[in-house]
This record gives sequence, structure tokens and C-alpha cells, in this order.
Amino acid sequence: MKSIFLTLVLTLFFSSVFGQVTKGGFEDNKLNYPDSLNVQEYEHRLQVLASTLDSNHYMYYLERADIRSLAGMFDLALKDFEKAIEKNPEAHMIYFERGSFYMNLQQIEKAKLDYEKALELYPDYDLAKIELGVVYCALEEPEKSNEILIEYLEKAPDSSLRKARLYCLVGQNAKQLNRMDEAIKYFSKCASMVPSHDVYFILGELHMAKGNSKKSIDYFQKVLEEKPDHDLTKLYLGGNYAIMGDYEKALSYLDAYFEKGDEWADQGLLFVYATCLLQAKKYKKALHYFDRLLEMDPKNFNYLKDKGLALYRLKQKKDACNCWFKAKLINPENDDLYRQNCEGKNPMNETPIDKVDPRRKNYLIWSKQVKLSIFDATYIDHGKNTLCVEILDEKVKHYRLAFKGARIAKYNNEDEFVLEVSEGVEFITIIISGFLENEERIELIKQEIGIP
Repeated sequence: MKSIFLTLVLTLFFSSVFGQVTKGGFEDNKLNYPDSLNVQEYEHRLQVLASTLDSNHYMYYLERADIRSLAGMFDLALKDFEKAIEKNPEAHMIYFERGSFYMNLQQIEKAKLDYEKALELYPDYDLAKIELGVVYCALEEPEKSNEILIEYLEKAPDSSLRKARLYCLVGQNAKQLNRMDEAIKYFSKCASMVPSHDVYFILGELHMAKGNSKKSIDYFQKVLEEKPDHDLTKLYLGGNYAIMGDYEKALSYLDAYFEKGDEWADQGLLFVYATCLLQAKKYKKALHYFDRLLEMDPKNFNYLKDKGLALYRLKQKKDACNCWFKAKLINPENDDLYRQNCEGKNPMNETPIDKVDPRRKNYLIWSKQVKLSIFDATYIDHGKNTLCVEILDEKVKHYRLAFKGARIAKYNNEDEFVLEVSEGVEFITIIISGFLENEERIELIKQEIGIP
């Protein structure tokens, strides 16, 4: 849908100034109607039409359809097209004009049928071929579109506005085909002939996609010269400055956008904004947005890492270590922040790790209930916070598991329990009493994330 909208924007942008291609080649458009007609203008044009054309001629209804279309009377305009066809079903111009009428209403498939009919009646009708190329562009069939448009691009006079339009359409096809350099080349030629904020915006997007933030910024600044309140341009400028590391400049564009609320923002945009706030040392504000991000994706390594940085800068070291510990469990290979700032401490109680019983294990909790499964062991009994099992080896051994931060809420069978996590607890601790000759022979806990 975005591609269709863009094609229509380009078409409508040029339609008021471009001429028409007629049978023999290119000539200027003799008509220059305004975008819409008021009642007085509408009635005047109908009077002029009645005095100049016979109402039995198809051109009368074709012209009236055009007048009614300009006045926004689309149903009546469509009836006039039908009457014109009744008068002369072989007139290719009727189908072409109705195709353009459908394009303006974004009824692309109907427009395609009418342009094809016009070409069936008059195969050398260049303008119908070009508009069919526009239709293929709107239908996201760029190869078919360019087969038509590039031929006429070579025919168009170098200084014509029509050539600028064709440059933009061929550029749009290149963009759909992900040929960014080619798209930039054609849109740049279009912009050199017809400077426009619409074309500058597309060039800004293309350079941003190519990773050229400096050129992207230049084009977006040109957009703001014409459209100073264009919010999406400001948003893209903020993103580009963030990529370049100018976070204060980025925030000068992004702040106004986010002051309107952040309900509309996706995770990527929220993360850019939160990162800019963090780098600009606005830690409290950054913390709010990292919390929002973690509501959306609580297991995201980058969100946890950067939230920890914000907390650390706010001198909330314990909470920062909690974040980095969670991040470490998600991505153990990237634990630099945890090792450098929290090594030797358990985030839950700050007890030195080397002094904790090796059979005391901490488990990160993501939900209020956790399933506990026992393997290679036999259930003996359980209490509120303890579970006793025996392992059958050469000797019978009993082991008791004590839970800190959780209680046994449900006993499903001899091998499965449900632990209910205490309010506000992020980690539960399982303490194993007894001596294990081979700990690997028993999986004491299998944590299943997100079990209701």
C-alpha cells in the first residue's frame, strides 16, 4: 500500500504541470483546470460546454465527466463516461480519461483495464503506454513498469517536466527492486529538474537506507525548508543524528515527537530514543523508556544491559547488577559489565559468590509460577518450602531441597511441582542439603519460562 500511495503522490504532483503525449509524440496540455471547482466555476463551465459542444457527441459527455470529476461529483462523472462510451465505443480517449479518473480514486485495477482498452483501440497511443507503466509501478511490478517507462524516458525532451516525472517513476521502480544506487540516480535527476520536498524526502530515505547519514540529513533539511512542520522528517533527522553520535542534536528533533506520547512508537524507535537519552546523560528519562521496552520484550539483552547502565549512572548499583545479571543469563558471552562492576556479588543478597555453598543455586524468574520437574529421583515428601527426594544408586541417599523466595503451591504428581514465587522476587534460590557424589546424575530443576 505504501508503494501505491507513493506512486499516486508522484503522479498527482506532476499532473497539474505535465503535458499529454498524443498520437505523434509530445505536446503541451492545453487544459489547466484547478484542483477543484466551486459551485460558481462548476456552473460556468457547464454553460460554456453546452454552448460549444453538441450534447449528442461523445466529447460533450467526456468533457462533462472531467468537469464533474473536478467538482468532486464522482458518481455523476462515471455516468458521463458511460454515456460517452455509448455514443462512441471505439473512441480510445474515453477509456484513457476514465483510466486516469480511476487512478485518482486509487482504483488501480480498473485503471489498468481502461488503459489496456485504449491501447487495444489505438496501439500507438504513447500516453496510454506511459500511464500503463505508472499502473505497473503502483501494482509493484517494477520490471514491467520499467520496460515501458525507460523507452519513453529516452524520447522525452531533456528540459521537459514530463521527463522529470519519468525519472521519478523509474527511480521508484528501482527502489522497489532494492537497487538503491539506481534509485538515487533517477530521483536526483528528477530533483534537479523539479525541486520538490516530496522528492527530497525520498532521497533522504534512500541515503538513510544506504547508511549515508550526512547526505540523508542534507535532503531532510531541504524538506523542512519547504515543510517546517513535517513530523516524519524531524523523526528521520533525529535518527540520522543518533547514528552519527550527535545525541543532543538527535534529541532536539526527537523530544518534540515523543512529548506527544509514545503509544504509537515501535520498539526500534523507542530504543533509538532511549539510547539518545542515555548517551546525553538524561538517565531518569532514559530509564522510563527502557522500562517500556522491557514490558514489550523482557528478555532482550540490549534493553537489560542499557537499563543497567542508566541505573548505574543513577548510583543504583544493586538494581544495575540485577539487570546485568539477567542479561548475563541471556547472553553469557557478553557479561563484561557484570564482571567489571558486580563480580563476586550475588545480585539478590550481595553474598560473595566464592563463599556460597556450591549446592546453592539461583534461578532467574520471568513469571509468577515455575514448574519444578524431578528426574532420576523418587519423591519422599514435601513441606511448604522444602522437598525431599531419594536417589537410587549403590546406596540409598536422601536429599532435601529448600526454596528461598518461593513455596510449593501445587503437587501434580511424584515428579512435578508448581512453585509460586513471592511478590517482588526476581530470583529464587534452591539449597540442596546432603552430599552428592555425582551431581550430574540428577537434574534438580527444569525451569520452563512463561508457564501460567
